[in-house]
Amino acid sequence: MPKKNHIILVAPYSPIGSCKHPALGQVKKITSVIRMLSRFERRIIFINSAHNPTHFNQTTVKIDTIDGVRVIVITPFTLANRQTGKILNMLTATRFARRLAQHPADLLWIYNGYAFESLFALEFLKHQKKTSLILEIEDWPTSRNRGLNNIKCELDFFYLKKVLPVAELITCVNQELFEQMISLKKQPLLFPSLLHPRVATIKKQHQPFSNQPYTVGYFGGLAKEKGTEVLLQLAEQLPENWQMVITGSGPMLAQCERVANKMTDRLTFFPNVDDEQLYSLMAGCDVIVNPHHSIKEMGNGIFPFKVFEALASARLVLSTPLPRCGMTLEEIVMWFDGSLENLREQLTQAKAFYRQRADQVEKIAAQIIYEYSEKAMFSKINLGLQI
Repeated sequence: MPKKNHIILVAPYSPIGSCKHPALGQVKKITSVIRMLSRFERRIIFINSAHNPTHFNQTTVKIDTIDGVRVIVITPFTLANRQTGKILNMLTATRFARRLAQHPADLLWIYNGYAFESLFALEFLKHQKKTSLILEIEDWPTSRNRGLNNIKCELDFFYLKKVLPVAELITCVNQELFEQMISLKKQPLLFPSLLHPRVATIKKQHQPFSNQPYTVGYFGGLAKEKGTEVLLQLAEQLPENWQMVITGSGPMLAQCERVANKMTDRLTFFPNVDDEQLYSLMAGCDVIVNPHHSIKEMGNGIFPFKVFEALASARLVLSTPLPRCGMTLEEIVMWFDGSLENLREQLTQAKAFYRQRADQVEKIAAQIIYEYSEKAMFSKINLGLQI
């Protein structure tokens, strides 16, 4: 990159206030990517492909600041019918690419290889052949059952297969996808998380299991596949001297509010919290739970972003089985099978489990903070692109 041309990021971005159900985990990782890309000291053009509003909006271009980083944000038009709007956005992706390709870009970063993102990248690279393409794979397109929306997943997969060969670097959310990319003769980078600098301070606050009542926390999407149902059931059957805190957004938000209002002595619910409040709540936990439905049944095509944050906080992590992620977690994570009975049983043993492994928990936290800080990941990406 001898000349300092700009960087283009194409990703769906749905922060608090932008739509009915903000995608908080996705927003967090994209925001971290923006902070990391700012280290290249180039202008960032961010195309937000999320189609957040459910009313007509013209395509907009504005200068915005995202977590301290100044970016040019281009938002494609939206329609009252989101599905129709997404389809029409996809059909205009190549037009967006041609217009932006009038000026050289050093780097094009696309999120997940969705149809819009892939079509944009394929067209852009026809006109700007020296631009480096990074493909960030967070969800393998066929990993989720989306009912009628499975048609979109198949379309995403079709275009993902077209963009894979032209990507200079592919980031993979878990080891399974990493090895799959190696088998395709691609250059992958393991990328299960990208930690906000604030995460490193959590482990210095509140030693787990030092005070009663103990607190189990969940910080993520509120949906059936995320395991929210079993958490609400647990609220009614928490072991003695335990309380629960839940934060997040999603289809089950109203249900979480109703249960929390009935059980104010056991469950505290905070919808749509900002990062500062999130990390403060995490610091007050003894256990952080990941109750996600079987990822193996999803073809090991995802990895919950929140898991590495929880591990980096040096709290005890209680989780359903996870895909391999480049870290040895078998002995320091407390596993459960996804059932209410097993979750409750494991909580009764959590204190003893943690005290036997506290040093190992601390070591893994330090390793994750070292390897997946924004500075560390920037260095890996910079090296991978030979900049």
